[in-house]
Amino acid sequence: MAAVVAVPPALPAACPEKDNYLTAGYLSVLLDGETTQMLVGEVPAAFHTGIHDILLIAFALAWAEFLGVGDAPIGIDVEGHGRQEELGADVDLSRTVGWFTTKYPVALAVGGLDWAQVRAGEPALGAVIKNAKEQLRALPDPLSYGVLRYLNPEVDLGGPDPVIGFNYLGRVGATVGDVSAEGWRICPDGWAVTAAVAAIPLPLAHTVELNAGTVETDTGPRLHAGWKWASSVLNQDQANRLSQLWFDALTGICAHVRRGGGGLTPSDIAARLSQLQIDELQQHYANR
Repeated sequence: MAAVVAVPPALPAACPEKDNYLTAGYLSVLLDGETTQMLVGEVPAAFHTGIHDILLIAFALAWAEFLGVGDAPIGIDVEGHGRQEELGADVDLSRTVGWFTTKYPVALAVGGLDWAQVRAGEPALGAVIKNAKEQLRALPDPLSYGVLRYLNPEVDLGGPDPVIGFNYLGRVGATVGDVSAEGWRICPDGWAVTAAVAAIPLPLAHTVELNAGTVETDTGPRLHAGWKWASSVLNQDQANRLSQLWFDALTGICAHVRRGGGGLTPSDIAARLSQLQIDELQQHYANR
């Protein structure tokens, strides 16, 4: 975790004196329904992970292309609702409301690809996704990060949080069948509360922040992306490009899965096998 915290910031920090919710730039966009449908089902299943990891990896891919950092890791401040965590065997969350917010840094190295390879969903993209998935799996339990950083005097994790923020809110307006395994869902009116915050000159927590969620529409689920950024660092055109890069990465991942991409990674199995060994075994038994 110390190596993650030590990753240099990818952007200048927001200026507290002039970067706030009133002066920030905002962008709200929707991904097409066909791509969203794959992202909430087929794609996570193909890579044996959750949609959160897929969206986060695509987010890192977009930043790697936007910044031109190559193989250098990108620090991202990740927020989650925390309710999926196992707090204890005798803890029952079914009669509770609200979030048990988790906030923790990750550092993802996803470079080495030409952007045309990402957009086309070429085989090399699958290797990058698997590697990034293993980077995430190697991190400590996110629920323990706050305790580790602020309450453990023997651990020094000082320094600023990453200036790039990512938060996937889950599915909004889901039907009963789409409610999470914990038996809860986000209220459709919940995002209206965050819009009201924009009228208050509070300092920005991040230079750039993405709050995403899957919203139910008359034609099916659509991935919604709400971008917020410090106007002293990014302009509208740059934010538009970054948003399009994220959608391009997600579309490329879906194209990769349509061609049969995906597969297991070392953390999925008990045997101590490398990624190369797993890939060779899967290829050997693919048609048997």
